[in-house]
Amino acid sequence: MPNGNDSGNSADTQASQQATEEPQSNQKIQPKTDVVEPEGQSQSSTQQQQPSAQPQQLKQPQNQQQQAEEKQQTAAPEIKDVKAEESPFNYKGPNRFEFIENNKSAILKLVGIVIILSILFIAYKEMSGKQQITQVSSTTIAPALFSISGCTVISHPGTYNLAKSIFTSTSKGSCIEINSSNVALKGNGFLITGNGPFISSSPYSYGINVNSASNVSITGLIISKFSYGLFLNNTSDSSVNNVTTYNTTVSGIYLYNSSDNILYGDKSSSASGNEGGVGLSRSNNNTINHLSSEYNPYYGIRISNSTGNGLDNSTLLGNAADLSCSVSGGLRSYNKFANSSCFVNYGCNFAYCSQINNQANTSSIVLQHDINTCGSINAPGAYSISEDLNMLSEVNTSLGSGATMPCIIINSSNVRLNCNGNSIMNAPYGVLSDKAYNVTLTSCNFSHDNYAVLINNTVKFELSKINANHNGYGLFISNSTYGNATQINTSHNNVGIFMNKSTYITLYRFSAYGNNYGISVGNVSTVYINGGSAQSNSGEDFYCSTQSYNSTLITFVNTGCTTTDCNWATTCPVKKLPNISLYPISSCSRITVPGTYELVGNILSNGNCFDITANNVSVNCNEHAIISALGNGIGFSVENASNVAILGCAIDGFHKGIEALDSKYVILNNENLSGVSEGISLSNSISDVVSNDVVMDFTGYGFLLNSTNSSALNSDHATGTRFGSGFILENSFNDNITGNLENFAQYGFYMNNSRYNTIYNNTASNNQQVDYYCSSNSGGINDQKVMVNTGLTKQNCNPIVVVPPASASETQCTLIDSPDYVTLTQDMFFNSTGTCFNIYSSNSTSNADGTTINCQGHTVFTKTGTSFVNSWNTSGVTVKNCVISGFKNAVVFNMSSHASIINDTIANSYNAIYMHNSNYSDIEKDNIVNSTTGISLNLANSDMLSYDNISETRYGVKINNYTEISLMQNNVSGSSAGLYCSNPIFINFGASKDLGGNMCSTNVGCAWVTSSPLCKS
Repeated sequence: MPNGNDSGNSADTQASQQATEEPQSNQKIQPKTDVVEPEGQSQSSTQQQQPSAQPQQLKQPQNQQQQAEEKQQTAAPEIKDVKAEESPFNYKGPNRFEFIENNKSAILKLVGIVIILSILFIAYKEMSGKQQITQVSSTTIAPALFSISGCTVISHPGTYNLAKSIFTSTSKGSCIEINSSNVALKGNGFLITGNGPFISSSPYSYGINVNSASNVSITGLIISKFSYGLFLNNTSDSSVNNVTTYNTTVSGIYLYNSSDNILYGDKSSSASGNEGGVGLSRSNNNTINHLSSEYNPYYGIRISNSTGNGLDNSTLLGNAADLSCSVSGGLRSYNKFANSSCFVNYGCNFAYCSQINNQANTSSIVLQHDINTCGSINAPGAYSISEDLNMLSEVNTSLGSGATMPCIIINSSNVRLNCNGNSIMNAPYGVLSDKAYNVTLTSCNFSHDNYAVLINNTVKFELSKINANHNGYGLFISNSTYGNATQINTSHNNVGIFMNKSTYITLYRFSAYGNNYGISVGNVSTVYINGGSAQSNSGEDFYCSTQSYNSTLITFVNTGCTTTDCNWATTCPVKKLPNISLYPISSCSRITVPGTYELVGNILSNGNCFDITANNVSVNCNEHAIISALGNGIGFSVENASNVAILGCAIDGFHKGIEALDSKYVILNNENLSGVSEGISLSNSISDVVSNDVVMDFTGYGFLLNSTNSSALNSDHATGTRFGSGFILENSFNDNITGNLENFAQYGFYMNNSRYNTIYNNTASNNQQVDYYCSSNSGGINDQKVMVNTGLTKQNCNPIVVVPPASASETQCTLIDSPDYVTLTQDMFFNSTGTCFNIYSSNSTSNADGTTINCQGHTVFTKTGTSFVNSWNTSGVTVKNCVISGFKNAVVFNMSSHASIINDTIANSYNAIYMHNSNYSDIEKDNIVNSTTGISLNLANSDMLSYDNISETRYGVKINNYTEISLMQNNVSGSSAGLYCSNPIFINFGASKDLGGNMCSTNVGCAWVTSSPLCKS
């Protein structure tokens, strides 16, 4: 059974708990024949669940004779009333043995009559000359019917009808506990209500607890305010139909060690624990149909160590994560998901949600010695694969992290893995040996893997009887030593066998047929190739890199082949020039052939020097210089090419140092550029990497990313001449700009129409205009993915946190217990937990009324903080002109009045603004994005919301237990629940005002909003 988490006692923790708990209703619910509607449930759905009439009590017979006569006349089962203190099974009369003894004579007579009738019937059948059809009427005993009107224990079979709603004050244990099989519990639409909420730790309370039973049917109930609403423990072949749970602490409906059950038409909401609205643990082959699990703070449905379950025709909405699975329940073949909707999925590979899908990692499965699934080998020993492994049945290898998962990863030394002729298919890595020693792999087949076998950082390995067909790489050996590969057969791969950065490798009795490249050899030494065949490969049978094509440390004997560019492959009849045919380079050139090129000396250029138009090109300048004699042209131009590397070049005097246009996967590393107008330019490029490059004395720009995507500038240095910009991002998205240094330009980092870039740990200084500049379409609070950068000035860059060098003074967070006016003069990185500004008043020792926090447009960013401002028991406190990002509950007011929260921008919070028991507040002109709840008012009175813009939240404005709320000119868009009201205080319900001009995506429960046509319920 799940364990709960302890709660902290700090003020911040209490504020966080108040912010995240669903508020409880103050309305007292009186039991009646109609179904009582739970909080947040529409009236129409409640009416559908109501029974047509309340079950009637049948009149009880007065004596045994009358009881027998009535049974013969009506054949109706007896209905008994069951209460907690009056169980139908506490019978105090004579037991069955006493009954038999007292009626022995009558019983013997009855047995004799039955025997005589049987003999007469058999004789009649034998005497009859033709077949007859005889109708025999039998009397069946109907199951006992019982009426329940209070909490009880059901320990015998029968049908139990709930006669009225049950309200219990029990704080632990079960209201209704079912310990018997063959039980039908009919709720008739009534309620079972506890006195929760409770903390999520033992002892738990249960609305209904079914324990070690089968063939149990539970229908038509509404359960709330227990630890668990409905708990099935060790239960099978049972059904739960049309059961609604809400406001439970751990889980609404929970199955533990329970299998082959059916859940149909059930609803669960506001289950505040991390076991979800519906939870399955060690429970298999259950069918869940037409489930609605909505607005649970953790999970809609949580599956742990459970397989074979089916989720169909269901709706998961408004949960922090709609689906959550442990690895042992989340793989693609483990459970089913069909005709259902969800938004956020954590670890359930068998389902696909519309927004976020994080996959379960097969490497988390620790394999035992008999292997029938993907996973990791973490201990020495002999392992055996007993069946084919198709990784598509485990994860979606085309999605996110699934593209990099190995089917089997060997993390331990002294491992012997025998595939027994079985196949590993459709994996990013079939078998990966990483940082291991003494690994043996034998008798394996691989197909449709990116890498069939990858041996990386492994010392001493033995590979034998490996068949790799239709993969990216058949066998890939890298950074490994002392290995033998025997009987390796590869066909129809991109590369049959690849070796690089490895020594003391023996390749013996191999076959490479019909691949793109048969055997590719990189930077290796002491390699022995013997007794193999590489034939009919479309590129080359043996292909070499610059480091290996002329090596004397490779032995090649008794091997058949046709084509090669390797000088040592002497028996191959067709010799090709290496793809590095221009090697060595001693002059400017146009490079149109793939290969590796190296400069042998300095080069003087009269215009453009190198023009690269081929893919798979590497140019290593070896720190030689390329100098422009006329001060014009381009040092390196890369156009419409991919996989190009330019390394270690000194480029001087050109108009433009390096330009990559319409290219991808370009790598620029360790370049030194000086005296150029424009340094390094990437345009219309994807996934380029520029690192450790230096551009000195530029006049136009140091580095330019123009219309790029997923490219990176890392650890680069730009120094200008008081003109231009050090780093420019123009129309660029999802780029990574980290660890760069810039100085002495007009603009340090200049961003125009560029969004979702990671800008972190950069330094800008001594610039004429501004260190960090953003255009209006690049400076929104969520336009960039940032952390902290160093500098003194920024312009229009809300998401970028810019702090001075460490020697400069910083604004310090503090406890404020007397009136104060705090002004931020710079951006702030709050690198702590808890609250930045605690503002507190009490009647005796402190009074911070009238305090103002004015950020003056500066950004406050955190990865760990709870609240930026937490104000307790104050009056007249103001928070204004702040840009706040990353806090769990950004601005919190408790038991306060006349607060002003004005002109703030808040992003990436759980609660952006949370007001608890705070009255007469003014929340005006705030911009809130990407938070779970934008503005939350709980126990609110006379608060005013005006001109606020809220987008990309689950709840836009959430109001609970309120009176006299006023709304004017607010805009809530892109939210699952735009405007949400619950539990108005009826005395002053009519005082809440819609002053017009409000727009919201949805309106749930705010019937008083009538003046805004775009926000009516």
